[in-house]
Amino acid sequence: SYSFCTLLGKKTKNNNTKMFPENYPLLAVGVQGCIALLMGIKMSQLRVSQLAAKQKVGEGPAFKQWHVAQLNSAEYHPLFMALYLAVFVAAKLANKPLRQASEIGITLGLLGTVVFIFGVTTQSDLKGTTVFRVIGAACRYIAIAILSYEVTQYY
Repeated sequence: SYSFCTLLGKKTKNNNTKMFPENYPLLAVGVQGCIALLMGIKMSQLRVSQLAAKQKVGEGPAFKQWHVAQLNSAEYHPLFMALYLAVFVAAKLANKPLRQASEIGITLGLLGTVVFIFGVTTQSDLKGTTVFRVIGAACRYIAIAILSYEVTQYY
């Protein structure tokens, strides 16, 4: 029988299918860093365009949306990057393969970050919330819980 993991993954020593490479946590650190960088670039672009248009910098709905998204995401980027690294180091020190729960936690962290940013930047009124903000935030909280637990499971 074929599964999604069989199609995308590779066989391990004991013939289990792994969906992600061993260095997945390190790749996730890079992706999380790129998301943070892109958020900074977007904010700079908005500031420059407001200056060029001789508008007051920091005003307008687009600026406020991206500012809220960047500010909120900036709280989580370092935490996720540290947890991804901690899981990677714990697995390496224990000489064990990355556990599936660790892979799920990392994936939820990355997806939650992107979904939350999408939810904020596409929201017309920042006073309320959207389903994407809720899903993104929930994914991030679940990811933090899973990864915090997973760091302890390699010893």
